[in-house]
Amino acid sequence: RRGEAMTSWEMGSLLLPRWTKIAIVCLVGNALLVEFFTQLWWMLSCSWPHSEAGGTRIVVVADPQLTDRSSYDFARSGVVLWAVRLLCDTYLKRAFSLVRSLRPEAVVFMGDLMDGARHYGPDEFWSEFARFRRIARLHDGTPEMHVAGNHDIGLGHSLCVSCAQRFADHVSPLSFRMSIGNVSFIAIDTVTTAGSVDAFSCLSHRHFRSEAHRFTSQVSEGRVSLDWRGV
Repeated sequence: RRGEAMTSWEMGSLLLPRWTKIAIVCLVGNALLVEFFTQLWWMLSCSWPHSEAGGTRIVVVADPQLTDRSSYDFARSGVVLWAVRLLCDTYLKRAFSLVRSLRPEAVVFMGDLMDGARHYGPDEFWSEFARFRRIARLHDGTPEMHVAGNHDIGLGHSLCVSCAQRFADHVSPLSFRMSIGNVSFIAIDTVTTAGSVDAFSCLSHRHFRSEAHRFTSQVSEGRVSLDWRGV
């Protein structure tokens, strides 16, 4: 424009080819569509089915599996790990915002809360578990049930005995029965019972397996009557 100084934005706009401007607009539009409007659509359209008889409203969450240093070879530490964790946490927070909006009567977590919990020492476990609790926020008083997965405590011969005990002590019993409304859940520890046990297996490992088998026998005989009330 004659007689007027051009701003840096205007100069940059003139320098950019038209196809570049179109590409930028498409990328921004796609990001808004995927990152905001799509989620908003699902949040508004997701609802409980209507039932004249009422019913029990329960959300099942499978494998949240928080990304950590053990998830990807290219993201073991530093800025890359920080970026991967940020992306993972952002998507999970959105998912749990939808869970909260549904106001379920209970939430069932089907194991694998964190990707590498079976490798964690105490300090790392509590740090990552606090991260999980920040992300998986529910309304106060909402009962939770947690089933242990192989990423939580290992599997069969690779069972981390201390991790299994930690999960049982601080997260959930490995096997339990729990009733919510008119629905009863029976969780059986199949993680520690996977594979065969040789004569050199540690006593703690055999203890978990025998407890799982004992609970299974009680269930089959109808002798499991006491409910674990959840966390």
